[in-house]
Amino acid sequence: MNIEQIAVSDISFGDRLRKVDPDYVDLLKTSISEDGIRQPIEVRKNRKGYVLIAGAHRLTAARELEFDTVPCLIKVANEAQAKLLEIDENLFRRDLSVMDRSAFLAERKEIYEELHPETKNGGDRRSEQNDKLVGLVPTFTAETAEKLGCSGRSIERAIARFKGIDPDIRRRISGTWLENSGAQLDLLSKMQGYQQDDVAKYVEANPNKPVKIADIVGTAKEKAAKKTALEQHLVIWRKADGMARNSIIDAVVSSNPVHVFAMLWAKASDEDKQSIIDDIAPLLPGFSVRKAA
Repeated sequence: MNIEQIAVSDISFGDRLRKVDPDYVDLLKTSISEDGIRQPIEVRKNRKGYVLIAGAHRLTAARELEFDTVPCLIKVANEAQAKLLEIDENLFRRDLSVMDRSAFLAERKEIYEELHPETKNGGDRRSEQNDKLVGLVPTFTAETAEKLGCSGRSIERAIARFKGIDPDIRRRISGTWLENSGAQLDLLSKMQGYQQDDVAKYVEANPNKPVKIADIVGTAKEKAAKKTALEQHLVIWRKADGMARNSIIDAVVSSNPVHVFAMLWAKASDEDKQSIIDDIAPLLPGFSVRKAA
C-alpha cells in the first residue's frame, strides 16, 4: 500500500454524498492532535490536484488543526468508481440512520449497474463479450450482500423503502425519530402520497415523539371524514331560505336541547351570557328571582 504525504491545500472535497458532522470533527481533532492521522485518507488524482474519496471528517479535522500535509492513499478510479468507494466507506459506519443506509444502498445500486450493465435485469447483453461476462461479475445484490455481510433480501427491502418514499418526505423526516425505524419506514413507503404528507406533518411537529404511523393516517382520515360531512351540511344550509333554516334549527334543538344549550353557552361571549340570564331564564319553568333583603 503506497501512502504519500499530500498538502492539505491540494485536496478538494468534491461533491460529497453526506455532510460532515461538526461534532464528530471536534472529537477527531482531540485524537488527531495527540496521535496524528493513523488511518490514511483516500484520494484520486485529477487535473487540479487530488479529489477526496474517503475521509472527509479526518481531512476537515486536519484543516482546522492547520496541518500542512496528511497521509493519503492514492487510488486509481474514475468518478463513478470513486463514488462507489465513498458509499462503501459510509455503509460501514455505525452512526448511519436506517433512512441514510437505504439512500446509500440505492445510490450504490445505480452506480454499480452503471459500471457493470451486464448485471442488470434486462441489461445490455448484445455483445459476445457481455455474454461471456454474465455469471462472472456478481449481481449488485450478491456483491453487496457479501461485502456488508447481510442478506440480499434486506438490501432489496432497503432500496424499495428508499424508492417508495417521496424525496420531499425523506427530506422532511430527516433527523426525526422516524428515520431510524425500518418497519415504520417500510409501511410509509407503501402509502399514498397524501398519506405520506400527513405523516410528515405530524413528525415535523413531533420530531421526538414516536407513534405508529398507521395511527397518524387513521386520525387524519377521521378528521377528513368529519370535515367532508360538515361541508355537506353547510352546502344544504347555504342553499336554504329563511323558513328552511328555521326548520333545520328547530329540528336540531328538539333532538337534544340540553346539548345545544350547553354548546351555545360555551361559545357565547360574556355579554351574550348576560342576555341569556336576563331575557331567556325568566321564561323557563320554575324560575325565581331572589331579591336582596
